[in-house]
Amino acid sequence: MKKKTQCLRGHDTSLPDSRYQSGACVVCRTIDGASPEVRAKQAVYNASTKGKATHTAYIASPEYKARTRRANLKKWGWTPEMFEQTLLEQGYVCAACRKPFTEEDYACADHKHVVPPEPRGILHNSCNAAIGHFKDNPETMRSAVDYVEAWA
Repeated sequence: MKKKTQCLRGHDTSLPDSRYQSGACVVCRTIDGASPEVRAKQAVYNASTKGKATHTAYIASPEYKARTRRANLKKWGWTPEMFEQTLLEQGYVCAACRKPFTEEDYACADHKHVVPPEPRGILHNSCNAAIGHFKDNPETMRSAVDYVEAWA
């Protein structure tokens, strides 16, 4: 396959320093707002951060995951302690279907959609999504049960 010698705007990209490693045209990048000074600063920054922890490593850290988990639970009206206590009270099974949690269908904090949110129970992720798709409407859920039973 023949290597391209021009970018989409027609600039010559056959020279060694005419393209970035990503394949972007140096001229276009300058035209689009990244001046040579900005690119020089970026190169210095990139060189200074080589070998250091990356954002990806940071978000994979246990501290980050714990903080994010706590923030998400708080948004839904839960605390990690409430979650653990409710899980224990439910016997480590889903409050809706009474089946144990698995890695594929994990425990999810359910809440009533009011302001502020009211915790209800711990459900499988799929059970929680199903209730959400029915918009917490018992009549719609009963109709769905009737429909499934009619075709069973």
